Amino acid sequence: MENKIIKTFKKATAVIACSAFIAGSGLISSAPVSANAANATMERAINWAIGIANDNSHGYSQTNRNGNPDYDCSSLVINAMKYAGINVGNAYYTGNMKSEFTAHDFVWIPWSEIGSTANLKRGDVLLRRSNSSGHTELYLGNNKNVGAHSDYDGRGGDSSGREINVASYYYGNWQGVLRYKPIANEGGGGGGYVAPGCYPACGQGYTSIVDALNSIGVDSSYSNRSKIAAANNITNYSGTPAQNTTMLNLLKAGSLKKPGSTVQYFPKCGSQYNSIVDALVSIGVDSSYSYRSKIAAANGISGYSGTPAQNTNMLNLLKAGNLKKPA
Repeated sequence: MENKIIKTFKKATAVIACSAFIAGSGLISSAPVSANAANATMERAINWAIGIANDNSHGYSQTNRNGNPDYDCSSLVINAMKYAGINVGNAYYTGNMKSEFTAHDFVWIPWSEIGSTANLKRGDVLLRRSNSSGHTELYLGNNKNVGAHSDYDGRGGDSSGREINVASYYYGNWQGVLRYKPIANEGGGGGGYVAPGCYPACGQGYTSIVDALNSIGVDSSYSNRSKIAAANNITNYSGTPAQNTTMLNLLKAGSLKKPGSTVQYFPKCGSQYNSIVDALVSIGVDSSYSYRSKIAAANGISGYSGTPAQNTNMLNLLKAGNLKKPA
């Protein structure tokens, strides 16, 4: 838990607030947890966070939150990523983690598309933010999290072993997860993120759309490729290298739409636009605040208020041809 707005937030209040998330969560000892990691870079971040949890010289604090000696929930996750060399921009607290992470090395997956731990991946950043408070933890796999929870003793360090620890997974009203792009884009059975109505991502090593489609068990015939091309706004498909490369890149990203998908997307805008309003107008779409709110909701952008981060998120999706139309 954290509150950046009220910098004089009292520790006693923090204990009460964070306890609401820990009660009934089945906290266990902070013994190291093992699970297969799909990415060596993320594994470094995970191992660093577990190491901090196992070192009781580090506890929970919002005042001394950058390892001197303590951390709060967001600084633990952010510093883990920085330790591993993962770019998280200017992320500082739960209030800007989503915008900063997704502007760099992560994709956002709303909880409506996760649903349960069955769809979580080791290294997923669990996140919830409402008003001026929020919480975040790092999912380890095997139904375990590592996170910073609360200051239980009012002192530096962790006398209880529970302020920062490895714990059983619990549902903390998560709004979604931030997934590291190399994990999200894995194919070949890697279980990467798949956009709604799209094929699962293929492996990154493929140079042929035919081979890539075959690798995920999809009909790679010219006839079916023509249907796939049309579903992805690739007009007059004739199998040119440029057309095939476009489809291949979409498939590697888990964003190649299936023919006949019920999910509809806006056509891409030009890459030169830096305003979502101008970009929507350029493709003949209503750019009013009211309609942008509907578009935001359809794309997992909750509480839309027209902030720069929200608009940039929509603009990036539109440029990639991945901005979903409201139902």
